[in-house]
Amino acid sequence: MNLQESGECLPLAAVVDSLLQKAYHDLTVLAELLPRKSDVDRKVEIVQFARQTRLLLIRLLALVKWAGNSGSVQQCSHVSGLLRNQSWLYIDTADQLVHLTRSELLQACMPNFSLATALDVLSSGSYSRLPSCIRERTVPPAPLSAPEQQEAFSLIECALRRRLLQESIPEPMRVTSICKGLVTFVVPFEFELSLSVVSDDTAVPWRLVHLKICVADALPEHPVLIHELQNLYLHKLVQSRLFTEESPLLDCYRCLHAFCLALQLDCLHSQALRLCTEVYGGFAKVEDYVPGQHMKLAYWRPVGASQLLPAFLLSQNIVSSCSRVTISMDPFNAEKPFVVSHAPLLPALEAVGVNRGKMSVEELLDQCVAVRSRGLLQEMVEGLKGSPWEGQAVIREAPLSLVVTVPVKYSCRELVLEVDRRVGHVVAAVAPPTSSPSVQQSLEELEKAVTASRELLASQISSLQCHLFLALLSERAEELGLEVHSSLPLVTPLPIPFTSPLFVELKRLAYLVVGVSPGLVDHYYLLQLVSTTAQGGGFLKVISLLELDTVELQIQQLNTILVRQSGGRMKRKLQESSVALPSAKRLCVWRNESFTSLPSLLGGRLSVNHVQSSLQAAGILWYNVLYSEYGSPAVRILKFPLFPSHSLDVHTLLSSHLQSCTVSPSEHGYHCRLLLSGSVGDLRCQASLQLPVRAAGDLGQALRMDWDGKCLLLELALELQQYLEAPSWPLYSKCRITDFSYNRFTVAFSEYTVSVCFGADGLQLEFSEDCPHRLIRKCLVDYLSKTLSLPLLLQGLYACEEVLGVLAEFVQSVDVALVAANTPAQLLLQYDGFCVSMNLLGSSAVELNGITNAHSTLATGVQSSANSYFQAFLQSQLKSSVPTDPEEQPPSLSTQPPPPPPKPVLLPCPSPIMSPWPGSPGLPSIPPLPSPGEIRLGLPGLQHPYTHSLSLEQLRVLLLAPAKEPSPMEAFLGSLNLLEKFVQQAYPQMQYTCDRGVYTFKADTISPSLSIEMGSTPVLKLSLKPLQDNVWAPKELDGIVEFFEDEVACRPYSCNAMISFVRILQLPLPTLKSFAQLMQLHSHPLPDAYWNVYICVTLPVSPDLSDWAATFVPGSSGVVFKQKLVVFIRMVQRNSGKELIFPLMHDPKTNSTYMARPSQPKSSLHIAVDSQLRKAAQEALPGHHESSLYRCMKALSLSPLT
Repeated sequence: MNLQESGECLPLAAVVDSLLQKAYHDLTVLAELLPRKSDVDRKVEIVQFARQTRLLLIRLLALVKWAGNSGSVQQCSHVSGLLRNQSWLYIDTADQLVHLTRSELLQACMPNFSLATALDVLSSGSYSRLPSCIRERTVPPAPLSAPEQQEAFSLIECALRRRLLQESIPEPMRVTSICKGLVTFVVPFEFELSLSVVSDDTAVPWRLVHLKICVADALPEHPVLIHELQNLYLHKLVQSRLFTEESPLLDCYRCLHAFCLALQLDCLHSQALRLCTEVYGGFAKVEDYVPGQHMKLAYWRPVGASQLLPAFLLSQNIVSSCSRVTISMDPFNAEKPFVVSHAPLLPALEAVGVNRGKMSVEELLDQCVAVRSRGLLQEMVEGLKGSPWEGQAVIREAPLSLVVTVPVKYSCRELVLEVDRRVGHVVAAVAPPTSSPSVQQSLEELEKAVTASRELLASQISSLQCHLFLALLSERAEELGLEVHSSLPLVTPLPIPFTSPLFVELKRLAYLVVGVSPGLVDHYYLLQLVSTTAQGGGFLKVISLLELDTVELQIQQLNTILVRQSGGRMKRKLQESSVALPSAKRLCVWRNESFTSLPSLLGGRLSVNHVQSSLQAAGILWYNVLYSEYGSPAVRILKFPLFPSHSLDVHTLLSSHLQSCTVSPSEHGYHCRLLLSGSVGDLRCQASLQLPVRAAGDLGQALRMDWDGKCLLLELALELQQYLEAPSWPLYSKCRITDFSYNRFTVAFSEYTVSVCFGADGLQLEFSEDCPHRLIRKCLVDYLSKTLSLPLLLQGLYACEEVLGVLAEFVQSVDVALVAANTPAQLLLQYDGFCVSMNLLGSSAVELNGITNAHSTLATGVQSSANSYFQAFLQSQLKSSVPTDPEEQPPSLSTQPPPPPPKPVLLPCPSPIMSPWPGSPGLPSIPPLPSPGEIRLGLPGLQHPYTHSLSLEQLRVLLLAPAKEPSPMEAFLGSLNLLEKFVQQAYPQMQYTCDRGVYTFKADTISPSLSIEMGSTPVLKLSLKPLQDNVWAPKELDGIVEFFEDEVACRPYSCNAMISFVRILQLPLPTLKSFAQLMQLHSHPLPDAYWNVYICVTLPVSPDLSDWAATFVPGSSGVVFKQKLVVFIRMVQRNSGKELIFPLMHDPKTNSTYMARPSQPKSSLHIAVDSQLRKAAQEALPGHHESSLYRCMKALSLSPLT
């Protein structure tokens, strides 16, 4: 029968079974017929059978493959399977009902009614005909009433008291309570026992009701020591002991006491093992342990600790034998607690035992170490008797230490001796601490000596006192800026009776040698050396060594020494300057008060020589050397040289303002102090300036540079003051100098101020906070450095004030916008990588030249499109656009201002120092500058083929807009920047073409096109065209376009948002279609949803993101796709407004959607979200080709997440 004509369908299994049966049948027939035929016929029949069977199997294979790939066949197969299952269920149900009717229901007859039972229930309300055995076995007896219970307890308690009077109770066991028929015995920190009796007969044994082991109460953290099975076994053992006829309570106590002591000893052993490993290392060890008997613990052990002990303790073999503590049972009375013994024995008054309330080996060891440490420190105190330190040693507690007060000449130090609790040897330190190597070495020697013999402590403290004094002298010398050495590479040792002198370098190869003898008697030597190579190179040879008697020292002798050491040049300077050093009597007083006097006297005089040499090299004239009452020298400067860059009049005027100038050595180099006083116009100026200089070689140059800057500032101020007093100057009475302090001066103009100062980098400008000229400050500084004309700069500031004000408002409203300048008249408005070039045409007009992109890495066609878009944008925004001929050059301003009309020059104020030139200096007359409306700062800018001139009002309309709305310029630059970012991100995965400013891309299934639509506010437009039929619905494409306009092509025009959108377009087709549905859910939430779901194209500022990673940067891309898709979702609850942000993971291969695992523990809301996502992903039908992304987010929005 033809199945196609009949319209019937056969199951695939039936077809396969039929073909196999036919092949088997043909093979069986062939096996029966072949033996009767010839050999040739048999071969022919076999070949024909194989050929026919092969053709049938090939057709069957094609049918199976077709059925597996056909969706309709699969659906039919699934439906037929459901129908077969349903038919089988119907047949099975009918069979079961028939079987139940014919077999079991025949005997299911109701019995006759029980009339007697009915009469009992209806008449009496109960049924009393049950057998009495049921009542006896099932119904419990009635409980005793409260009075009956109290009476029973009273009888039992009387019996208990009688038994307690008759029994012998161990002393440690005490009765805590007798109540509710129980007597409770408690042995603190061992056990708690509750007993009772069932009869008054004394022959009836005690009954153990409750047993609790309390050993854990005395241990830290109260660990569980007894298992339930062990507790049950112990309960049975104690009950068996109570069955004894004689002294059952005593036998019970001995059993439990022995068990508790053994348990306590085992706990102490485990603590000791952990303590030896984690705290003491190899210095403590459990030497012997017998469970239930004793434990021997050794501490302060040197054996096996060669890597831990100091080297001197091992080399001299002076470590005493270790100490031991033994914890054991009492051998004479087993009923007593532990016995603690010590070796060597401790003093009788310092007995140390185990605290039963706190079973801690660490506490026991701390007590033993404290007692033995106190004994060692007491031995040291005994060793100091009869020495100068006898009354200076005190034993202090917390921490336990021996403190010896060591007086030094100018202060007191404390020597702190402690005993290391792990090793047991003495550790020495000084308070306050010092980093001197000699003091540290002295402390190490003291530790060695005290460990060997306590009697050597006094001599070691005296040696330490000398080293402390030298360390103090070294610190004070370093505070003076002097270099200190503990040793020098000398050819022969110095003939002085000191082993470790101190060498203070006064100048090259000239040293002050300081030595200290016992009793803090200090000696000073003046050492002069010379370098020699006779002994191998790098060594120094002694030329002279002179001991300085600070009491009888004569000034003439000291001057002679300095002259001899420094040579003839220094001798001439000393004679010329006629410098006198302080008298010997004052030197002696200084020496007794402080060590700083002698190095200051010697080293300070040498520092003065360096200052004088540096000043002479710089051409600065110095007068003499002054000394303060403390002996610090200072060089007085008389006159600075004239610089070629400044006029003689300005230099003379500033010199007349100089009242005094001194240079003196300081702690960190040299210090110059200048006092100036004068006037600039009507402004009185007075300043006391300080200039720190590190090295003497830089002193002269630093002073020259500082004087040069002051001359320049004064020259600029004088020139500006002349213009300010000229009525013909356009800015007359519009600006003024408000402050002048020689290092800077401030000019007030319009509503702002600008300060001109001079520093290491030359001239600098500092504008007030709200001044718009701060945008191009660096360019204005360069302009002033080239022109050196403040009047010209001020006219330029007035000219560009309004334009810069508009630009400042634009920059303040747009985060990525900046303003740069090539020259003060050539400004660049930067938006990300795009730059709009403009020239200033005056105070109220600008000229827009073009747009460039310095960061673009694409073809030049993109740049040409940007220029075309810019021209179209300007033409649409401006009512009139006037192209400018590129050959016409705007008039440029000369960098040299023309002179103003003659004007009398300011006279310097009277000064104590008379001016070297007579009368006031005359300055040349200067003609007026251009007016502020005609000025054009800087050089001519780059010319473009098309330029547009804008008035200030047109520029304001172009750049500024109402709050929360983009201005036309921001909208245009943002759209252009997004367009370029789309091209950079999509290429080369998506090829594109550009036709008349429209960029058309080609993806797998859609073709996006982008262009900028001009209008009152430019907009980046997106259009999507499907490349395949029956793949995209118009509603899906419209949803993608709407999402692009609402979230990407809008303020703040984020490039990361565009990157996220391009990544979405590059997703696989099922994921992209699901994302398109998610975009519709973003734009149009479901009416019955609990949560509104939004896609984050950029990361928002939210504390929720810190639960996943602390490195998330707000504003970065919110969509990432490599092998898996990561998209950040923001959910807002409709009723409460509660917000939740989390990263959503989607795997296109497995079609699974879930929440990323946070780094912090999940909250209850996160757990609910993750559970709902996984549940929605698992509900996807098998073999479903749609992505689960939209289905999961839809289910999540409809869930209350409680």
